[in-house]
Amino acid sequence: MPQPDQKILWVVVGAMVLVAASQLYLFSILRRSPSAYSAPATAQERAAQPDAKNISTGSAILFLGGAVTHVESAGLIVKTDSGSVSVSVTSATTFAEQETLKSSATQQAELDEYNALVQKLFEDPEKNKARLERMLPPPLFTERPILFSDLKEGDEIMIISDGKNSAGSYDALNIIKVGP
Repeated sequence: MPQPDQKILWVVVGAMVLVAASQLYLFSILRRSPSAYSAPATAQERAAQPDAKNISTGSAILFLGGAVTHVESAGLIVKTDSGSVSVSVTSATTFAEQETLKSSATQQAELDEYNALVQKLFEDPEKNKARLERMLPPPLFTERPILFSDLKEGDEIMIISDGKNSAGSYDALNIIKVGP
């Protein structure tokens, strides 16, 4: 019969495996159809909710994904599951290429750090509302910085955006090349 310390260890290991499997499952869903995931509420709906308990991390962020069909000087045209969209890039947009899956220890350490920051920010949620709404959990994969010029037609990408601009294009905060 296992000792009490061994039982605790197996429970912790099991929980870590469950968390890692959940993250991999979520990522596989996002990779197949990230255009289906967006903010759970519009800015107007969130503004109508005065209770700070309704603030959620990442709620001001949109995820889009698909294949680059056209590269322009100031953006991209991307074919998503729901149609083609225009994506604007600026000097603030970051570009990366997804590489290898992080070890479970690294994932857990980054997630612990993220959760500690979220907990700290929730000490004063009204003051930190904008930051909380733009926070995303740490990525599961290592990423290598690339340039906008490294993107070409046919590349599979994931776009992290904070919404559409006045011209109707999605403003890209981050663009991650996910395919070879």
